This record gives sequence, structure tokens and C-alpha cells, in this order.
Amino acid sequence: MEHLCGVFLRHCSPPSPRPASLEVVTRFLHLVMYFADRVSPATVEEDAAVFLATLGGPAAELNPQKSRVLEATAELGELLRTELAQSGGDSRGFLTLLRVNLATFVWAASPLAVPTSLDTHLAFRTESICAVAYMRLWGLLGGLSPRQELRFGFLLQRMERLSAEAQSLANDLRSTARDAHDGTANAVLLLEKDGALSRQAAEEKIFAMHEAAVNELVNTQASARGFLTFQDESVRRYIDFIGICTQGNNLSMTDLTQRYDVIVPTR
Repeated sequence: MEHLCGVFLRHCSPPSPRPASLEVVTRFLHLVMYFADRVSPATVEEDAAVFLATLGGPAAELNPQKSRVLEATAELGELLRTELAQSGGDSRGFLTLLRVNLATFVWAASPLAVPTSLDTHLAFRTESICAVAYMRLWGLLGGLSPRQELRFGFLLQRMERLSAEAQSLANDLRSTARDAHDGTANAVLLLEKDGALSRQAAEEKIFAMHEAAVNELVNTQASARGFLTFQDESVRRYIDFIGICTQGNNLSMTDLTQRYDVIVPTR
């Protein structure tokens, strides 16, 4: 997990981040990866509730018995409140985005969570990679104010979700062989099955969807920049960062070949 988080942060961080802000995001990313890779289906709902409640208030009010998740989140919460007090950010919007992201892990533990279509899978994957909350956290630490979140909120959320869509499609394209071997839901495999396509044709169609999401993101970024004034430099930096993070996801996967490029042995 340490190597994975380090690679991702190297490619998906804004230029010259404050050390304290980087510490906040590093701790946050470790907790997200816990939910992605290590959480028990039996405890995921409780752990997610602990994560959200402890970030929003004192841990002791939620659960008097210390747990690994509780302790890690309590430390993150203290650091986050200190950094947001300096940047002027408000965590409420971020926590709402995080709640939706975490809800996908709770849903994934349910026997009802079998993807029935490509659209269902993509809606799930766009949230389960937690890219939206991750990006907004960096935005707040970089100076996004509550007023800017309100004024540009629609465009910011549109850009965040387009980036998350592009990242999820790129991830599925990269991990198709691994997911086929493991029996994990994957956009390419669903399209191959439901659309009666060859693997190559399915990959080409998913890649076209990825490129369409990236192009729409670039156009939305350009539109958003047209509304900025000299007082909105933090918004400008955040718009640029969303692009950095979108491309950084691809660079991270290139570095993390053992995670994404599983070669299935032949017998």
C-alpha cells in the first residue's frame, strides 16, 4: 500500500504542495485504499460510518472503543481541520462527495451489487475509485473558498465527474486481463459479453468512451476558465489540477504494472 500511494501521489498531486497538505492527502489516500483493498465486507458499513463521522467531529462521540480506522481517521480529522482553518476551506461539500464515494464500498458488499449493464457498472466505478473526493480535497487545501464552491460548483462537479469517468475507463482498459482472470466486473468484459463483441472491438469502444470523456473535460475546463476573474486564482489552479490528476492516473498505472497488468499463466 505504501508503494501504491507513493506512486499515485507522485503523479496526481498539484505542483509544489504544502508539506502539511500533502500529509493530509497521504493519510486520506491510505484510508481510501483500505476501503478499496483491505476492508472486510462484514465491517465496511460500520467502518465507513466511522470514517465520515470522525472526520466531521470528535471521535469519542461516535465510539469509545478505539479501532484502527477510528484512530487513523481521528488523526486525519485533526490535521484536516488545522489545514482548512489556514486555507479558508469548508469541509462540508467534500464530506458529501466522500459519503457517495464510500457508499459504493458498502453497496459492493451487498449480494445485490452485481452489475447488470455497462451503464450500471460505469456509474459504480466512477464513484468507487474515490477520485471526486480526492480531487476536491486538494482543491480545498489549495484555497477553494465556500463562495467559489457555490459560484463554480456545477462546473467543478462536472469536471470532477468527467475526470473520474475517464480514470475509471482507463483503469478497466488496463486491467482487463486481470479482471477476466479474477472474475471482477470490467467495462470491456461487460461490453464484450452484452454486445457480443470481440475483445478488441470492446476495448476500442471503451477507449472511444474514454477519449470522449477526456475531450468533454477539456472543453468544460476551457468554459470554466472563461468565467474566472483575477480573484479566482485558486479555482484556476484547481481546474489545472483536475487535468493533472486525469493524466496522472495513466502515469500511475504505467508505474504500477504489478497491480494492473496481471499476466495469466498458461497451463
